[in-house]
Amino acid sequence: MTDPADVSFLFGPAGLERLKEQLLLLDPREQDALLRHGYGQAVGARTLVELGQKYQVSRERIRQLESKAKSSLQHSLDTIAPGWRRRFADSLSGRTVVHFSHVAQTISADEVGLSYAPVILEELNLHPVKQVKWWYAGDPQAVEVAMKSLALTGPILKEEWDEAYESSELPFAFREHVLWRNSIIEFSPFFVRKNAQRHDRVAAVLMNGALPWNEICVRTGLSANSVRGALDHFDDFISLSKGWWALAGSVDRPIYSSALPAILDILEEHGPQHAAELVRKVAAVHDVTSWRINQCLDDYRIGRMPDGRIWLVEHGAVKPKEIEPARPDYMVASGCKVGVRQKVTYDQARGSGFLVNRWLAWRLGLRATPQAITFDSEIGVELKVTRTGGGTAFSSIRTCLDHHGLVEGCDFVIVLDLDSRTWALRHSCALGCCPVRP
Repeated sequence: MTDPADVSFLFGPAGLERLKEQLLLLDPREQDALLRHGYGQAVGARTLVELGQKYQVSRERIRQLESKAKSSLQHSLDTIAPGWRRRFADSLSGRTVVHFSHVAQTISADEVGLSYAPVILEELNLHPVKQVKWWYAGDPQAVEVAMKSLALTGPILKEEWDEAYESSELPFAFREHVLWRNSIIEFSPFFVRKNAQRHDRVAAVLMNGALPWNEICVRTGLSANSVRGALDHFDDFISLSKGWWALAGSVDRPIYSSALPAILDILEEHGPQHAAELVRKVAAVHDVTSWRINQCLDDYRIGRMPDGRIWLVEHGAVKPKEIEPARPDYMVASGCKVGVRQKVTYDQARGSGFLVNRWLAWRLGLRATPQAITFDSEIGVELKVTRTGGGTAFSSIRTCLDHHGLVEGCDFVIVLDLDSRTWALRHSCALGCCPVRP
């Protein structure tokens, strides 16, 4: 590929001297207006506003002076080397982009070249590439498309990205600008996205196979919290047994986001299981504790065989008869009514649901997860009580707390009427101990 400097023979030493003389004939304001295109490669005020302030004229006047100067220098080029356009175009043939300094150095390496460069670029219909300073192209939009095609959606080996870059026909000198525009940084031997390093680094180290969690931390150079956050947040990563993780597409088996689907699939595929067998098989496909597996066994689809093995209700297993759990002190029952004492927490005040003891689910007749019952109230706010693997869940009571003027720290009682399926909230702070009232 021919370098633009190779066309210097168009002018020769005498011609170059004449070009310099023609430049010096220009008004100093015109010379400065041309040199503004070389800002950063020459010294002095370079924007229209800066030049306007320097010469105490408007920016539009500077633009007019620049246009006049370009016309004058274009005439000089045509007079000294009539065929310069064609020869320049031939020398740039095959270049997707060209650097401002390459064109300037065709004339000279000083301010003379910087002054003629914008004239040459304009006459050759070369325009600035968006957000990539000093680079020009005949079709800036095509360059934009080429750069965007090299953006990342995840980690990639550097050699693979370099192959893609080479096929784009962009010059090697432009490579760093493409990396910068696409916010691509090196994580040897990969390229990763600067704004998605947590995901991309984890994905990169898992490309060669599954790894234990602590090894992922070491290889990525990320903190334990960052790695754990990435593994839990992105669906690209799946949990294997004993703290091992892998890329989702690298494992030829179902991917589970929670324990219950894994339990149901294993029971369906392998039939009745003893508790220890079930824990072992679930842990092999999903990283979960035996405590969580035991919670999931409360699901309405899972029961017990006469010999104690765990299986599916649809295949003949039955839910074991539940013995009444111990009633906690903060719950009371009288006839068809049940009261639950609570103190307003930050989470309740902002609208979150909350858990209470399993005894309430038993008292309401909820025998399996996720059975639920709904209660109405006088102010039109429904309360849903649901049996969960870990207790009994109340839906949000924020509206009712606001209605009664309760704030964080207030004592209250939820009264459930099982016959009428209604509920009410009673403010129960002792006198002198309420955050709201004295």
